[in-house]
Amino acid sequence: MKDNGETIIEVNNLVRKFGDRAVLDELSFNVHRGETLVIMGGSGCGKSTLLRHMIGSMKPTSGSVRLFGEEITGMKEREIERVRLRFGMLFQSGALLASLTVGENVALPLLQHTNKSLDMARSWRKARRTKFETVQTLKCNNLSTVVPTDRFR
Repeated sequence: MKDNGETIIEVNNLVRKFGDRAVLDELSFNVHRGETLVIMGGSGCGKSTLLRHMIGSMKPTSGSVRLFGEEITGMKEREIERVRLRFGMLFQSGALLASLTVGENVALPLLQHTNKSLDMARSWRKARRTKFETVQTLKCNNLSTVVPTDRFR
């Protein structure tokens, strides 16, 4: 990958073993600001394990993970919470709160971790309506107002 500036994610010689099985074996890569990383593979090949290491919820057998220049593999939970405030996470299958719309689920971390109000989140959504036109083109009409259990059956 081309170096686009600041390194956001740095994975170096990451190893994760479960018993004798190495799910991650000397994995190394960097992701720079503005780049997109795609993680693909078959069931059980280590995609979720890698992601858990990248957000600091799992500790490696060996190797390191740095986020925004900070080594996270040795951090305590309280320390890593500070780093996690700099990015968002959304897990598949049931991660959305069914009582909130998709838009409200996306706004939730902003409301929890900043001084932003719900009115500001709603204003942001209106201002971003043109972006949602692209989503509508993909047959996801009114995605920001849909309740997850209705939308994703």
